[in-house]
Amino acid sequence: MKAFLFIIVSLLASVSTMAQKTKFDIEADLQRLDSVVANSANYDRQKQQNINLLKRSMGAYVTPMERYNYYKRLYDEYMKFDSDSAKHYASLCQKVASRANMPDLELMSICI
Repeated sequence: MKAFLFIIVSLLASVSTMAQKTKFDIEADLQRLDSVVANSANYDRQKQQNINLLKRSMGAYVTPMERYNYYKRLYDEYMKFDSDSAKHYASLCQKVASRANMPDLELMSICI
């Protein structure tokens, strides 16, 4: 029991020492945050362009598995951008898997 307590105290002391050695540069962190906020419109525009390119390729997907993968890719893209649209594509994944009798993929699309 004493050995266990000694190990815990040693770990806490080493973590505390490391935390004291770490220096924070608040100004640099705030500048980085300002940069990200300033570029957020660019990130959104680029994400929408990627989604639009993906949507233009829909005609090439004919088999249920291809359509499922297509909807899953759109789900993945929208999940980082617009959760309501992502939910819609998850629903489409489920419908395609259900109609094509792919129970594993149907279950997976319910869980996503």
